[in-house]
Amino acid sequence: MSRNTASDHDLVAAFEERVRIASESPAVSCQGERASFAELNSRADRLARRLAARGVGPDSVIGVCLPRGLGLVTVLLGVSKAGAAYVPLLEVRWLSLSVCAD
Repeated sequence: MSRNTASDHDLVAAFEERVRIASESPAVSCQGERASFAELNSRADRLARRLAARGVGPDSVIGVCLPRGLGLVTVLLGVSKAGAAYVPLLEVRWLSLSVCAD
């Protein structure tokens, strides 16, 4: 059963169209890190190729636990470009804090 949906494809296609239209425009700016659409696309493509080389594809689910920033955007886009799904994971310290607060 393939988890890749039309909306995943639409997201990647829309992003790649934006790369074609405005490749040098800023795509991400977070906590002093910046990347143009072309730079972000290059990073995400590199990750997607690495994931695909390890067998990641439409039936794969990748857990992601990263802080907000350029790395997170790169990973989410790269996983989508590889055709996989991602699942956001909580940091263990947040989970333990919420359990202790109850």
